[in-house]
Amino acid sequence: MEVTCTACGQARLYDTTCKRTYANSQQASDPYFGLPLWLQAPFGSHTVWAYNRKHLAYLKEYVQAKLRESASGGRHALTWKLPNFIKLAKNRDGILKIIARLEKNG
Repeated sequence: MEVTCTACGQARLYDTTCKRTYANSQQASDPYFGLPLWLQAPFGSHTVWAYNRKHLAYLKEYVQAKLRESASGGRHALTWKLPNFIKLAKNRDGILKIIARLEKNG
C-alpha cells in the first residue's frame, strides 16, 4: 500500500494489515494500520511523536507553558495521558528542539 503525506506529498510503500491496537506512550504508530508515524524523533530512550500537525502544536503549547493548570476531564484529558518525560521541566528545552525539527521537516 502506498501512503502519501497530505502535508508534504512524500509517499512511501508499506505492507499493511488492518488491525486495531491500543495506543500507549511508547507506540509511535498508527493505532489502526500499525504504520509508523511520520512525526516522530528519538529523545534519549524515549520517542517524541505526534499523529499530525495539530497534535504537534498541542504538545508544543503544553511543553512551553511555564504554568500548567489542571485540565478538565481528569484522567480522560490528553495531558493526563502524556508520558512523564514530556511533563518534566528539565526536558523542556530538548523536547522543544525536537518539536521544532518535526515542524520543519515533518
